[in-house]
Amino acid sequence: MLAPGGALIVFGDLSGGLLQASALDFPIRGIQIFGVTLIDWPRLPTDVRASDVAGAVQLAQERPDLFSAAATYDLGDVREAALHAERPEKSGLVILRSDPTGSLHTNHRT
Repeated sequence: MLAPGGALIVFGDLSGGLLQASALDFPIRGIQIFGVTLIDWPRLPTDVRASDVAGAVQLAQERPDLFSAAATYDLGDVREAALHAERPEKSGLVILRSDPTGSLHTNHRT
């Protein structure tokens, strides 16, 4: 559940499921809803996409607190990562990494 004054950010249609909430839940509690989709992004001009990427990198460098990780998985553990991402108690991002050196250690957390 979101705290009063919180924000719901929807990243496209990743779940494929319906969002079920009372129409009054959001305005009464001061919750804002934002949507993000990348469907048309590849068709944007190169300079716009480069600016977007630079902005995303800058945001990640300056505000790592926005990207808390629930767990990091090796690319070979994609099934376990997907199952983790679907856990209702998950808090944070589930990250997949590709490590060509083989030195990456999987870090499983909630």
